[in-house]
Amino acid sequence: MRLGNAAVEGLLFGSWAATRWQHSSTGAPGRTLDVIGDLGGSVTLSLGNGSYILTCNMARRGIVNVGGAIAVNDDVLELRTTAGAETERMQWRLVDGTLTLRSEASSCDFDGNGSEEPATFVAVFVRL
Repeated sequence: MRLGNAAVEGLLFGSWAATRWQHSSTGAPGRTLDVIGDLGGSVTLSLGNGSYILTCNMARRGIVNVGGAIAVNDDVLELRTTAGAETERMQWRLVDGTLTLRSEASSCDFDGNGSEEPATFVAVFVRL
């Protein structure tokens, strides 16, 4: 996938650790799940040369690794899984070394039972 210009690549490329990885239910206001704060988990994101690797280590839920291709179009970051089945689109913003990702069209398994619900999403990262 095509990335933006070299300046954007230089800002985003690298490894990031999440300080917040939160979903908020769109159907049940007030229902939230933060992998970091609520589950005691950790999330890392590595971006570089048109690809990404995302690792989520969630207490009581295990480790999930996902990778694939990335594209940056203005303020939208697209992450496409290796199989190409899914593409996540989210707004990104980088201020003072803190990367924030947001999506109004996400989903989350709030109960850990395999059932996804519509949700909004926000993640905050610091560079490793």
